[in-house]
Amino acid sequence: MPLADDMTSSASHRSAHTSPPSSTPEQSDADVSPHGDEPGSRRARGHTAHGVVAVLVTRSTNDNRCRAAAVSIDSQAEQPEHFVIIDAEAGDPRPPHTAAQADEHATLDNAIRDFTVPTTFVSTPGARNLSDAIHRAYADNDRVAELIDNSTWLWIMHDDCVAHPQCLSRQWNTAQSGRTIGVVGAKQVAMDGSRLLELGIRATRSARRVDTVMPDEIDQGQYDDTSDVLAVGTAGMLVSRQAWTKLGGLSPYLGPFGDGLEFGRRARRAGYRVVVDPKARVRHEQASLHDQGTDHPDDASFQVRRYAQLFNWMVAAPWWQLPLLMVALTVWTPLRAIGRIMTSAAHLAIPELSAWLKLVAHTPDLIRARHLAARTATLPRRVLASVEASPREVWRARKLRARTIRARNDMDEGDPIQHASLRSYRMTSAVTFTVMTVITVALSIVLWHSHLSTLRGGAWLALPSTWKQTAQAALTWWLPSGSGIAAVPDPFLVLLTVLIAPLCAVGVSPTYATALLLAAAIPASCLTMWALSCAVTTSVRLRVVMCMVWACPPTLLLALLHGRLSAALVHVFLPLAAWGWIRLISRAKPTLVVPSADGVATVDRHVRAGGAWGIAAISLAVIVSAVPALMGAAVLIAAVALMRWRRRAAALAWSLVPAGVVITPLVSAAIRTGGTSWHALITPGGGTLAVPPAQAWQIALGLPFDIRAPYGELSRHNPSVWTWLNIHGLTTALICGAVVIVMLAVCALLSILPVRAHEPFTRMWGMAVAALSLFAAYGVSTVPVALGAGAHAPVGWLAADTVAYAWPGPFISLGLLGMTLALSTCDSPHYTAKAEDGELTVRMRAWSQRPPLIRSAATALVACTALVPMIVWVTMMMAPPTASRVTATSRPALPAVSTHAQESPRGGRTLVIAPLEPSAEAFGSAEGTGAAGPHDHQEDEDATRAQGALAAWILRAQDVSWTDNSALTRWARLIAVSPSEADGDAALPDPASAQLLSALATLVATPDEQAARILYQHNIDTVVCTGSKGSHAAASHCQANVEESLDKVAALEKVGDTDAGALWRVRPDSAQPAHLRIGTTPIDSTQLGTSVALDTGAGVDEGAPATLVWAERSDARWHATVDGRALEYVTPSEATWAQGFALPESGHLVITWSWWPQTLWRVVLAVAGAACIMGLVPLRRRT
Repeated sequence: MPLADDMTSSASHRSAHTSPPSSTPEQSDADVSPHGDEPGSRRARGHTAHGVVAVLVTRSTNDNRCRAAAVSIDSQAEQPEHFVIIDAEAGDPRPPHTAAQADEHATLDNAIRDFTVPTTFVSTPGARNLSDAIHRAYADNDRVAELIDNSTWLWIMHDDCVAHPQCLSRQWNTAQSGRTIGVVGAKQVAMDGSRLLELGIRATRSARRVDTVMPDEIDQGQYDDTSDVLAVGTAGMLVSRQAWTKLGGLSPYLGPFGDGLEFGRRARRAGYRVVVDPKARVRHEQASLHDQGTDHPDDASFQVRRYAQLFNWMVAAPWWQLPLLMVALTVWTPLRAIGRIMTSAAHLAIPELSAWLKLVAHTPDLIRARHLAARTATLPRRVLASVEASPREVWRARKLRARTIRARNDMDEGDPIQHASLRSYRMTSAVTFTVMTVITVALSIVLWHSHLSTLRGGAWLALPSTWKQTAQAALTWWLPSGSGIAAVPDPFLVLLTVLIAPLCAVGVSPTYATALLLAAAIPASCLTMWALSCAVTTSVRLRVVMCMVWACPPTLLLALLHGRLSAALVHVFLPLAAWGWIRLISRAKPTLVVPSADGVATVDRHVRAGGAWGIAAISLAVIVSAVPALMGAAVLIAAVALMRWRRRAAALAWSLVPAGVVITPLVSAAIRTGGTSWHALITPGGGTLAVPPAQAWQIALGLPFDIRAPYGELSRHNPSVWTWLNIHGLTTALICGAVVIVMLAVCALLSILPVRAHEPFTRMWGMAVAALSLFAAYGVSTVPVALGAGAHAPVGWLAADTVAYAWPGPFISLGLLGMTLALSTCDSPHYTAKAEDGELTVRMRAWSQRPPLIRSAATALVACTALVPMIVWVTMMMAPPTASRVTATSRPALPAVSTHAQESPRGGRTLVIAPLEPSAEAFGSAEGTGAAGPHDHQEDEDATRAQGALAAWILRAQDVSWTDNSALTRWARLIAVSPSEADGDAALPDPASAQLLSALATLVATPDEQAARILYQHNIDTVVCTGSKGSHAAASHCQANVEESLDKVAALEKVGDTDAGALWRVRPDSAQPAHLRIGTTPIDSTQLGTSVALDTGAGVDEGAPATLVWAERSDARWHATVDGRALEYVTPSEATWAQGFALPESGHLVITWSWWPQTLWRVVLAVAGAACIMGLVPLRRRT
């Protein structure tokens, strides 16, 4: 009779080989009982469990495991009445074997002839799972069908199981003890017989199993009181033939996982008890679970196990929960996949998704499984409540399991010497870390406490007045520079907005928050390198050396001196990125060697990788957004890691995705621009400063620019500085000497300290990264990227004809990181092998045992490595200010009148004019200077007079800001002004720039009302003439001439002289400039941020003129609506460059700048940001 109505048989009957019971079977000497019993040459048939048919399903009859399983069944004290072996192998021919391999690969047919139990061998090639194999054997073979129909119990075994001789006897006795018992399970132990694996199945309705058995837990009878359970595993399952027939057998849709749980649920709801006999033991190898060829053996079966869990969940859930579950899993499964990536299990992300997709694809099977469960059920679902687990029990069991694993990884406290040594090591490490933190923080406070109020000079840039304005500017592809321009802002501004958010949340202004980041660079670098050093070495001395080398290199100190925030943060976050990648690849800390009673002992420490993906992703996003070219280096390193560590390194590749999302707009814009726009991708974001490019030997020493050139020029302009620094040659020698000392320290330590077997690989790659990075740094340092002021220019002056080259500091920092990682292998335990037994022993060479000369030399080298650059940097920070150095100043950048106009609803702009030395060549450029140094701007226009040269620029904020320009706009201005330097074609100014440049040239030469009206059209509310009057006669004379010319213009109302300079208001015909106006009537436009790309609303009066003028460059992506109705584009009659709209009626006006790629990028960026935040959560890796 058929086992189930929905079970279909395959086509034809298969032949079966049946061996009659032999009264005197013989067994070879090689056939040893699986439990250590030595069989005799002949063994009589033992007691028979009447009505029991044993079923062994195997996929390889040539495997010794299958033979051992079959022998264990035949060796039972209470033998089954009949034995059925089902071969589910796909039918591939047996590979050839030599004569020497014949015993190892003996076929099962030879063993069958020696069995005392009548045995039937049947083949079901290609069976999908255990259920399919049994059902096909039943349907295709009459003998098997007859045996099963005439039996009372079926004993199911796997080919990787070995049953204890008393197993069937105990299970059979238990089965006879209750009339409602339908399924009896066995205690599953490891193949060595001592470790517990499973004692029944206890799970939630969602099929989440409760791990009651701890890892490697020894079987001491602690769970022998277990009886009734929810389900049992199919390995060693004794099931009533009546229950088997009524329930339709095992589910044909599951296997090798989840079929026992699903069958147990159906059996209980059909009125049968499911029990487990703790005295019946089955050794289970769990071959389908593990794959020994992978780093995590359980991962090989994850996709199948996850599918089985989801399938069981869907079958067990009430019908009304199914739609909710489908929707919830559609959202939850991708989140789980992201979680896999974040917990150093990126290779499980695809199986996570594929398991869900497989479940969706097998929806018909799910419906049939639910129909089968409903048809066979005679009891309600609540009967399972007593044996089902709650989610709280699962959580408690997992917590206990994690605590047990941690306890086993801890050191054995039975050795007091070892325990005291480890405690002393931890105390030393903590004290050292605290001392280094206190010293670096105190140093930063002493040097920066007076500089944080108002920083200017060098390459320093300010931020908008509020965090909201900063965030909006970072996410909008319209730069509020001068008259506005459609361009992608620096991607680093996105990450900078995130970094300052915690400080701004407590009331700190964005500009002051960035100043705090700059001041914290040295202690932060020390802390991040300490985190990395803990991941690569256990030597506290070596950690101190690594932190000192990393916290005080010339490349970081000079970046701080110039105010290069992006380059400094790259240096800070490089160790964090390396730490995250190391944690994603390996969760094992370096082996710690401590004294013990036996001499020395090793302590293996394991850490959780939770949060490592988030830290790595955020660190890489900061690094790559600051210098997009470093994305290539990150991809190359990740590719090498993937080739070496394969699946373990998959998370490294995923961690690059957020960084790629951040820089996508800039890279795509550079590609669209074409030509040499790639120059904009190789220099740190933010302000630029022209310094002499370093020569090759200086790059090799770690110097980002030629420091010899500035001081000779500086001494001619300011002798006091020259006196302070004594001689610039000494300063150069000190810094170069410090870098040389770093190299010597690395080489010396590498040569004198012991080496482990894997360390040459680490050193080789570390030094290779260093060499390639320094080579790239030299190439970068020769690439022009923007117009910039020379470092030799004194305060308040600008050499307008200089070109700024890319800052190679980040590439030098990457090279230094490679050398530091190579250095980390220098103070490690030395392993030697005993000749007699080949075991490894550990031999530590104490620091005190090294020669005194080596100890003294190494200590001096390490001290000089940090102290010499630091002393030079402190000296330069305390010296009088220079144009190339960031410094604090009490002089306001703009008068209060200008600031008030900028913050008013009219959004007035300020035109700043500064005189230059007569020798400086004037040009229409984006260069300008505030009161204390040079900066880059998009809308600066210069004018030339016979008396001297002028530089001018437009400000929308109180000072030059990050939002005024980007890498591409700086590059575009360099091409426009100096095409020969940029290897490009000169670009003609656009109408807005050409009109403003002409107006400025006219305004400073002769009084002209029309020129002042052009300033009005550009929404310039005030004009400030600043300079260094009295310091330079030529500049003072030029400034006096400019002020005299401006005083004669009737449309410019002289306010007076302020600390920032002479001030005028632009009032042609008494009209006030406005960002948004109708004719000459200003409209108050409350801007949501400095970027006009965001929504702007204003009320429009009845009878207003027909043309609405928006003081921004005309662009097709500007959109205006009145009460939701779009307005038509028009060209204003006066300002043809501006954006205009036809205004037919009054209403609520909204003006926006929108483009679908920007919207799409924001959405993807939000998803990447959410993934990074989730990646910071210390999730535990689950399989």
